[in-house]
Formats: sequence, C-alpha cells, structure tokens
Amino acid sequence: MSELHSDTCVSGAVRLALVPGNDDSAVESLVAARHAIVVGGDVAIHNSTFTIDWKVQGAGEPLVCALPHHQSALLEPQWADDVGTYWSIKGQMRVARGCQWRWREDLEPLGFAGPTPLTDTHRARLCELVAADARELPEDLAVLPQDPYFFGKALARAARIALIADEAGAHESRDLALQRACAWLEPWLAGTNRSPLVYDSEWHGIVSRAGLHDPHVDFGQGRYNDHHFHYGYFAYAAAAILKLAPHWGTRARLDQLDLLVRDFGNCSAHDTAFPLLRCFDFFDGHSWATGLFPFADSRNQESTSEAINAYYGAFLYASVTDRHEIAACMRAVLQLEARTARMYWHLDDLAADIYPAPYAGSHAVVGILWSSKVDYTTFFGNNPEYIYGIQLIPYTPALALLVKRQWIERIWDKHLRAVADGSETESWREMIDLAYAVVDKPATFERISRVSTHDDGNSASNAYYWVATAPLN
Repeated sequence: MSELHSDTCVSGAVRLALVPGNDDSAVESLVAARHAIVVGGDVAIHNSTFTIDWKVQGAGEPLVCALPHHQSALLEPQWADDVGTYWSIKGQMRVARGCQWRWREDLEPLGFAGPTPLTDTHRARLCELVAADARELPEDLAVLPQDPYFFGKALARAARIALIADEAGAHESRDLALQRACAWLEPWLAGTNRSPLVYDSEWHGIVSRAGLHDPHVDFGQGRYNDHHFHYGYFAYAAAAILKLAPHWGTRARLDQLDLLVRDFGNCSAHDTAFPLLRCFDFFDGHSWATGLFPFADSRNQESTSEAINAYYGAFLYASVTDRHEIAACMRAVLQLEARTARMYWHLDDLAADIYPAPYAGSHAVVGILWSSKVDYTTFFGNNPEYIYGIQLIPYTPALALLVKRQWIERIWDKHLRAVADGSETESWREMIDLAYAVVDKPATFERISRVSTHDDGNSASNAYYWVATAPLN
C-alpha cells in the first residue's frame, strides 16, 4: 500500500492493521478495539507494584503491545494473541487488551552493607587497606575534579571508603575519609565551587553554570545529559555521610541535597519544580541518559550500572532522612532498572532471544542501547574492556542486583576472561575481574592482587570489600 484515499472528509484518527492470515478472530479483536486509541497514561508506584492506567480516546478497551519485561511480570493480563506479535528492537512484543497494566517487582535484600557478612580475616585486611586509601584522599580541594561527573565519582569513592572503614572497625580511617568527603562537598552545596550548580527554570532542573552556557562541557550536563549518573554519585555520598554523621545534616544542607536528588529522583507528580523521575521511562522500564540533544537513533543509555547506582543512592538518601515513601519508590525503580538491564543489556541472562545473530553469539553485553538500535561500543572508545566495564561501575552492594552468578558463569570463559586479560589498563581489567567474585572469590582475590592502579571511582579497599561480600547465588 502506498496511498490511502477517502471520498469524504476525515477528522480524528485513521487506524490500519495488518491481519495475520485469514484469521476471523484477529479481525474481531481489532474491530472491537478500533475506537479505543491510547493517547497517554498515568503511572503510579505503591511499594513494589507499578500501575499504568492508559488514557484512552474513544470507547472500548485498547490493544497495547507489551515488551518482554512486561510479558513476564504483568498481573492477570488479557492477551490478544490472535492479532499476532510485533518485532521491536527489544524483542517480540505481545498484544495485551485492557485499560490498566499492573506488575510487581520482587525486591531483593539491599542496604548499605554487602550481601555476605565480613569475616574477621576480611576486617583485618580491610583495616590495612582503608588506612592507606584514606590517607591518599587529598586535603587540597584544588586538585579535585571540577565537573559534576568526575567530582561525583571522587566524592562517592571517599564516602565509600568511610563506610567500609566503619564496617571494618577502622574508626580513625573512617573519620579521616568522612572529614574529607564533608569538606569536598561543602563548596558544591554553598555554590562556591568553580562551576556552581544553578536552577534552570526553563527545563526545571539543576545544571552546572558552565554547562548552561556551553552545551558541550560537562558531558552535556547543561542540556540534561546523564543527570542521574552525575547526581546519583552525590546522592550516594550524601547518604553515606548522613549515616555516619547524622549531625552533619543541617536543614540548610539537606535542602540543597534534596534539590540534587529531586532533579532525577522526584517521585511526586505534584512537584512543580522538577519532573517526575526525569530520566526514567515507565514503559521501557529503564532510564535514558540522553538530554535535549537530538540523535538520529533517538534516545540512548550507556551505563546501566551507573543508572542503578543513581537510584540506589536516592534510595539510601531517602532512607537515612526518613522519607519512607520516597525510599519505597526509589527501591522499586531500582529493582525494575536492574531487571530490564539484565534483559536488554545482558545477553543470555534473563533472556536469550532478544537480539539475533550476529550480535548474539559474538557479544555478551550491549554497549549503548538506543531507541532503534544496539551498539557494541561506548561514547569514549571501542575497547572491549570499556564496553563491558562501563556496565559494571561503580562496585557497591547494589551491583549484586545486576551481576548474577549464572550469567557470569556463562560468559566468563567465552567472553569476559579474554576481555580482562586483553585490557590495555589494569584499572579497567580490575573492573572486569571483580565480576568473577560472584563465581569464585579466591580466584578473584588472586586476580586483583596484581592491580596497583584503580578506576577513579574505585579503591583497593572497595575492590577487596566487593569480593569479600559478593553473593554466591
């Protein structure tokens, strides 16, 4: 069909359907839904249950295509399989009938500490490591990164060292790392850092002043790229500081921190200062990192692990500040983000048939997921260790939601070991090696013992802690 003609004037919607075969039941289902046109939806999260109430123009129940992560989770769906399935970049879509979708995420245990308790041997070794790591944290603020992303990573690293030191019983190291983290964060809250954060009244968000004036600096932060990545590190660090030093949380500081978390983690549709969950897509089930920049392939997200870190940080921050409803919302979003990451960024994890060959079989991860394609690359290079490693940073207890034993076992010999051994830098090699801790802790300890240089968001104590506390199920 190349043209469609009408003998009379047409107003409203024109709907076309391709009927598979000569199936009368398909025709009946399509005709029954012909007036029910979905024009939007209202979303809600209660505890771990998600609800989408479809806004329908016209009478009747609509037919809506469900992605694979919907198909495995919808509660009491009315499937209209007679109308066939539809291919998408995220796999085959199945048609559901009805004005409301509901599903529940199964929440895994999660808090500040790792899934497996530390042993006395682990604590003794960690006391040595955190002492060295804490001493290396600079007192001079001028040597710290000045952009929100890399500063956020450095800040979260310092706060993580303080948390690990506290759990290991190394109180002097804890206090030193905590002192550094508080001193580093203060200028950003006071607006006295080199590029202060300001409120943008046009798009209702917090942006760096440099990014507001130049769209190409700070990773496009001034045009809303990667906001959950950037401020997720701030949220995590703030939560750690408040856990260890509740008195630090004055009303003025909390007001400033609230703005950063609300920028990407606002759970209220009634908040007029910030949009509802700026980066999160309730239909696709995951975040998009693209801001206001147009791309030929539309939206994209690279690092699922940093998205998970964002909602983990927001969850912990809401928890330590006693905002329990917000904490519950963030926890549910975090679990859904992890589940869709395992389905659409991991190959042969939760699903084995999302992407066809030759992508499947040649790769075990997606580097960048776009609205209309998948890329085996990153925005900063094509090295395999970058492509796999960017899906694994930062190593915190929340990464246990993403890195599962059965998946690492499947891909270690086929992909990951060679990626790690072929890495051009030991810091990226360590990122790959650490994933193996969910399979074999002694072997992972041996592999990381050779590392002397860590990623700027990682440390010797954090690497050791991850291996010691990683889940083995």
